[in-house]
Amino acid sequence: MDAGLLFFQARRTSLCEQEVRKAAANLRVALQGVNASARREGLCRALASFLKKYPLIYLVSAVEGGRLLCADTVFQALHVPLDEQGEPKHVRRLTGFDACGYLLESQTQTIVLLPDLPEELRIQLPGTQRRLVEKFGLTPVPPPKEVDYEALIEPFFTR
Repeated sequence: MDAGLLFFQARRTSLCEQEVRKAAANLRVALQGVNASARREGLCRALASFLKKYPLIYLVSAVEGGRLLCADTVFQALHVPLDEQGEPKHVRRLTGFDACGYLLESQTQTIVLLPDLPEELRIQLPGTQRRLVEKFGLTPVPPPKEVDYEALIEPFFTR
C-alpha cells in the first residue's frame, strides 16, 4: 500500500520523516509522496491532492502550546465537529507528553496528524499500528526472533 507524507510549518522534517518511514515500513507501507507547506492555503491544496492519490496520509505539523498548528485548518476543511474545548469529536486521539496527535478516518482513508517532535512520534506512531492493520488489512513485519546469545558463545568456551 502507498501513503503520502505532508509537513506543515515543520522544522524537524528529516528526523520526523525517518520515524514515519520506519513506522510505515513496519506495516509494509511505502511513502510515495512527500510535500511541505508553510501556509494554510498550501496545506489544504496539498491535502486535497494527496487525498486523491493515497488511502493513508501522515501529516506532521509544528506545535504551539501543545496543539498541532494544522489541526484547526484540517478539521475545518474536513468538516470535523468540535467540542467546547475545540477538540474533535469522534476522532481517535494519540496521546503524547508534549503534544497530541489524531487519527482521522473515513470509510476508505485515514489521516494521521502528528507533532513535529521526533520523540513524540516514537510514542504516538505505535498507537496507530493496530487500527491501520485492521482497517487496511495490512500485515505487519514480524518482530525479530530472540537470539540466544549464551547458546551462540558457549561452544567457544567449551573448547
